[in-house]
Amino acid sequence: MRYISTRGSSPALAFDDVLLAGLASDGGLYVPERWPSLSADDLRGFVGLAYPELAKRVIAPFVGETIGAAALAAIIDDAYASFDHPEVAPLIELGAGHWLMELARRRSPPAATAPRSTSSSCIRMAGSRRCSAGR
Repeated sequence: MRYISTRGSSPALAFDDVLLAGLASDGGLYVPERWPSLSADDLRGFVGLAYPELAKRVIAPFVGETIGAAALAAIIDDAYASFDHPEVAPLIELGAGHWLMELARRRSPPAATAPRSTSSSCIRMAGSRRCSAGR
């Protein structure tokens, strides 16, 4: 998958190049050149999945072949391993028609054993691939 700048003056880049570049050189944000589509069957297939498995299925089309399926699965599993609720960010009903999404359900392990974020793991992998390819 290729990514383009929202301002339109930067070259299209691959996923790993976008991770390492951050913002586009023209100051824009990188977005997919073509958005992956999900069919109704795809969406129905998401029902009942554990949060990490859902994340793998949603993120994979945006990564393409840049990170292999097994490596991406490991990165995602590691990123969500420290959450203390299976839904990661559960919805809690406060009252009739009022819901709150809890975003702070992550345990705080000692710094030496803290899991890396998904983005930092992807960036580390993308950087090492570039170095080994001589880019």
